[in-house]
Amino acid sequence: MYRLHFGLQDRPFELSDAKKFYFRLPHEIASITLSYSLEQYQGLAMLTGAPGTGKTTLLSRLIEELGPESRPLLLSDAGAVGGSLTQQFASQLGIRAIKEQLPEVLGELLAREASNGRMTVLMLDESQNLTPQQFAEVLFLSNRFALGTRSLQIFLVGQRSLETRLAQRDLESLNQRVSVRTTVEPLTREQTASYITFRLRVAGAVNTHLFTPDAMDLVFDTTEGVARLINILCERALAVGYAEDLSVIDRNTIVFAIEDLPPTLFDAPENPLQVSASNDVASSEDFNRVERKLDHLIEIVSRGGLDTERDDTLSPGTMIDPRPTSTLDEYQGSPLTHRRDPFTTKV
Repeated sequence: MYRLHFGLQDRPFELSDAKKFYFRLPHEIASITLSYSLEQYQGLAMLTGAPGTGKTTLLSRLIEELGPESRPLLLSDAGAVGGSLTQQFASQLGIRAIKEQLPEVLGELLAREASNGRMTVLMLDESQNLTPQQFAEVLFLSNRFALGTRSLQIFLVGQRSLETRLAQRDLESLNQRVSVRTTVEPLTREQTASYITFRLRVAGAVNTHLFTPDAMDLVFDTTEGVARLINILCERALAVGYAEDLSVIDRNTIVFAIEDLPPTLFDAPENPLQVSASNDVASSEDFNRVERKLDHLIEIVSRGGLDTERDDTLSPGTMIDPRPTSTLDEYQGSPLTHRRDPFTTKV
C-alpha cells in the first residue's frame, strides 16, 4: 500500500475519519456564530454551504463541544424520510403520543428539560429537502417553543438552495424568524495548501511537503476548495504516485489522478457525484479501459513479450493499469518514470 511507500501511518485523505482529521479553520466563523446563537437563545438559526464543505462535520463537532446545559438532536434528512417532522422530533425524544396530543406532550417535555437547565437543540441537516408541510412545522415549533423561551433552539442546515427556498413567498414568515445566519465557505488557495499539509501531518507523514506547490495549486483549481473533492483527488494522486514509484506528488501526478477519476466529478461543485469513502466505485468507462488493457496484455503474452519471471508481474491482488496503450510511450518520457511495470499498477 502507498502508506509504507510514502512513510505514512494512516491514509491522510480517507473520508471516513472526519473527527481525527478535523480542520477547524474554514469552520471557525460558522462555529462561533452558532455558539453565539445558543448562548443568546436566538431561537432559529441557519447554516448553509456547498456540498462537501463540512457542514455535517461541523454539526458533529458542535455536538461534542456542547455542555450539559444543552440536549442536541440531529435529524439527518427529515425531508427524505417524509411524514411529520414533529413526529420525527418527538420520536427522537422518546415521546409516544397520538397526533392530537403530540404538541402538548412535547411542550411538557421541553419545559421540564428547561426547568432542569437543559435547552433542547434540534438540528435539521439537509433542510433544503424539507417538504412544504415540514417547513410549516418548523415555523410552528419555532413559534410555540423557541420564540421568547429557553426550551428549544432550531438549526436549519443545508445547501445554498435553502436560502433560495426560504426567500420564496410561501415561507416568508419562517424566513423572518431566522435571527442568525452563517455560511461555510470552500477553502481558499492558501487554506487548501494548509489543509493538505495538515492531513499529511496528522497521518504521520515524515515529509509533510509530499505535494509540491504546483500540485496543490492544481488541486485547488480543480476542486475549487471543496474539502470532500480535495480528499478524493489527493487520495487518488497518492495511489498514482505509488504506482509510478514517485517520491513526491507533482502537478503531472495530479493531472493523471484527475484522468483516473470520473470526468463529471469536478464539473458541478454544487452537485458532486456520490463517491464511496474508499473511492473504489468505477464507472463503465473505467471498466471498458481495463478490458481494452486486458485484451492488449493477452496479445503480448501470446507473443511471449511479457517477462513472467519478474516478481511484480501479475501477482495476486494486482490491478491492471487501465490507461490506453497508446499513451504509455508518452508516459516514459514524462516526469513519471515508470520504474514499475506499466501493466501492473498496485494500489
